[in-house]
Parts: sequence; C-alpha cells; structure tokens
Amino acid sequence: MAVTMLTVSTVEAAFLADLPQRKINQVVDDDILPARLYQVNSRVRRFMPVAAALAKFYFGAEKVMAAHARKQVMAELVKRIHALPPAQTRQILALASAGAETTWHVQPLDCVDVNLAGFVRQTMERFHVLQQVNDAIESTPDIMQGLPCSRVLVYR
Repeated sequence: MAVTMLTVSTVEAAFLADLPQRKINQVVDDDILPARLYQVNSRVRRFMPVAAALAKFYFGAEKVMAAHARKQVMAELVKRIHALPPAQTRQILALASAGAETTWHVQPLDCVDVNLAGFVRQTMERFHVLQQVNDAIESTPDIMQGLPCSRVLVYR
C-alpha cells in the first residue's frame, strides 16, 4: 500500500490494540481517549492508528495506574505529538513512524516514569499486518459485482 491509512475502523482499531471491540468503543463512550484521535459520524467511528496504542496502554496498565493518571499520560502524549512539526505529527498519528524514543516517555511525577514505546511498537507490528491484509483485498466492479474479495496473486 503506497499511502498510509489515515484512520481505521473500530474493528481495525480493536485488532491493532489486540483488545475486544467493546473496549475500543469504551474509550470513546467514557471520554477516555483524547477527542483529537477519533471521529464520530452518525454511527461510524474512525480512529487515528495511534489511538489503538493508547487504548492498549490504558487497559494494559489498569492494574498499576489509576484511571485519571493514565488519562493524564495520554493527554500529555497527544499534546506533545501535536506540538511536533506537522509532517512528523501526521506520521506518528498514522503509525507510519514511531518518532523518537523520548516521544513516548512521560513523567507525571518525579518518582514515576511511564514509557509507552512498547505499546506503540506492538501496535505498529499489527498495523503492518493489517496493511498487508488490506493490500490483498480488492473491489472491482467486474468481479463478484464489486464485493471485496481476495486478490489473486500471480508468482513468476
């Protein structure tokens, strides 16, 4: 795929975060995820790919961090990412780049250092798998009346 997907569906975000779809919906319904990272149009929700990494962090750290602390960490990261040059911000939001290692470190207290780089790396790996799957699907009016189907690959 030449162009990186700018947003993903709820199902795709759930795959990226390796979470149930209801958890991805929960980050919107309960105002957990910063609103800059998703769009809600009528009944359709679209997410910036990095939102999946933050959802993965939010639910993955619930046993060791209070909810308000996790939200604070996510808000700081989103603020930091949006302060980067626009091209770099777009790449990070689309998971086309992980940015600098320091991008994912937040220190809400002197005695606490939170590093989300591992969550981002895992989500990026799953994002590459998703892109490969999407590349293997095509929708052509002449084939199956335009319904999405697996593309036939010819190896030579």
